[in-house]
Amino acid sequence: MKTEEMQSLTELHEYIKARRYFTLLKPCEHRKESYNVPLQFSGHADVIFTVMDIIKVAILALEADEPYDSNHIVNSKINIRNLLEIALQLIPMEEMQLLDEIHQLHEQHKAIQQQSQKQETKPQDKR
Repeated sequence: MKTEEMQSLTELHEYIKARRYFTLLKPCEHRKESYNVPLQFSGHADVIFTVMDIIKVAILALEADEPYDSNHIVNSKINIRNLLEIALQLIPMEEMQLLDEIHQLHEQHKAIQQQSQKQETKPQDKR
């Protein structure tokens, strides 16, 4: 590259950096040429409700009787597919495993309590 082109690119880079442009996409650590977009949720329930809303909208779009005519929507099936892929990515799978483990602990604790209550209600041996 010529020195003038490098200078122009450096100026453009500094301009973009100063204005904080191009801050939405974050490079993905695990996949080359992929980016993450941070989303904010108020909690796990908010994530799940958002996933449910995405799926509901996709179902409604698939069930539409009349095709929606728009210059901006060329292939709605691809749009719906992309929407459903986002919904899948939003499902907190690690937390689901934790919920299974917590449920298992709860069931074990419940069984111990029931066993303890049975022993308390048994008549005591009188010797």
